[in-house]
Amino acid sequence: MRITIRYKLLIILMFILLSLIFIALQGLRNSTRMNHRLQSMYQEDVLGLQQFSQLQANINQLKGDVLKYRVATSPESRREEHQNITEQMARINQHLQDLTQNRNIHHRSQNELQTLRKNWQQTAAFITQFTTIGTTATPADIDSFLRSSLFPAFDQLTSQMNVVMQTKIDGARETLRQSSNDYNREKQVAYVSIGFLVALSIIFSLLASSKLSHTIRHIATTAHQIAQDELPQLTDGIR
Repeated sequence: MRITIRYKLLIILMFILLSLIFIALQGLRNSTRMNHRLQSMYQEDVLGLQQFSQLQANINQLKGDVLKYRVATSPESRREEHQNITEQMARINQHLQDLTQNRNIHHRSQNELQTLRKNWQQTAAFITQFTTIGTTATPADIDSFLRSSLFPAFDQLTSQMNVVMQTKIDGARETLRQSSNDYNREKQVAYVSIGFLVALSIIFSLLASSKLSHTIRHIATTAHQIAQDELPQLTDGIR
């Protein structure tokens, strides 16, 4: 069965259309993957960084309340600072509990969070001990306890917080780098695919137009022969 020029053009058009649909579907799939990666980065790293930053601010505020409690002279001011310490510790406990129950926190961050909780429990125990001896011990003993126990615990907790936050920042940078690489790769694939389709379309168009022009020239030649009363010769030539 001989394929006419019309059907050849339709086949070429369908091939180009299907190729464009394939490229579009690939781009949609890859953009969905990149969107999922960026969404995961937002939930895991950006929101996590914000939450851990707030937790670090609460810890720093608690350390300031401890120092205020140390320098307080009157019983009223000590009771006030003790109340502030209690409230700040409750905020930190609630914040750590919320972070632990957050399903968007990655498993790696959950491990870091467990380490933070252990360090915090140790620091909270020192704070409780500090507020207990603060009313009976001498100033020298209180300062010795602060330097040897409580402040090192605060420093360890802050150091761990810095490690967690740096991990969040590194994770966000890595996600952005991977997304940028994926975008550039997909852009190059799209450019190459479109260029290939354009070149293929030009080649097929030239072949189809050449075939079409050959047919038109043949028709024109036949019509010219008919006009010159050479139809019998043409008939003989065909036979």
